[in-house]
Amino acid sequence: MATFFGRPTLKVLHHLLGHDQNERGGALLERLQTHAARHSQAYWKSWGRSYQRIVAARVNGGGTGLPLDPTAADSLSGPAELDMLGTLAESVVSARGVERVEEGRVGWCAPEILRAMAENSLRDRPDSAANAEATFMRSLEIACAQGALSWELRTATSLARLWRDQGRSQDARRLLADTYDRFAQGFATADLVAARRLLEELG
Repeated sequence: MATFFGRPTLKVLHHLLGHDQNERGGALLERLQTHAARHSQAYWKSWGRSYQRIVAARVNGGGTGLPLDPTAADSLSGPAELDMLGTLAESVVSARGVERVEEGRVGWCAPEILRAMAENSLRDRPDSAANAEATFMRSLEIACAQGALSWELRTATSLARLWRDQGRSQDARRLLADTYDRFAQGFATADLVAARRLLEELG
């Protein structure tokens, strides 16, 4: 069991689901859940349930939504698990997650937590564009400091959409093209496909 469980397993599983490889991710998830049940590992059972929620939501067409109360961290293995869920389902991200980012307690996924929070804000309150833009900019700042190009691309795409809707198409294209052009591979992944389509729309 020691060779199966561990952060590397979660990293691979998260990578697969993060790139919409749900079938391969589901197969690895099934192995994780089987091992967790066999050895009565509550920690891994919790992570397995969380990933299962992601897979089930996608199969049912849930998109970025997830039927989970964002304040329900007590039902998980800890705040880090809630942070992870937020990188795969925007609806899970809450003000609590943003507070953890600003306290320096999130780490690797801080840019994505901020981006998701800004997207949620725009969906719930279209008049919150100014605050959302500031949050996107903060997300970009952290992503750049981390050298996290994938997070930077997601945020640049979100901010470019906002600027497009505000009539700032040139600014939007300049921002997104600068990020997109730094990729050398992975052009078939969902994030790069979405960015390319937006660039084509922006002209």
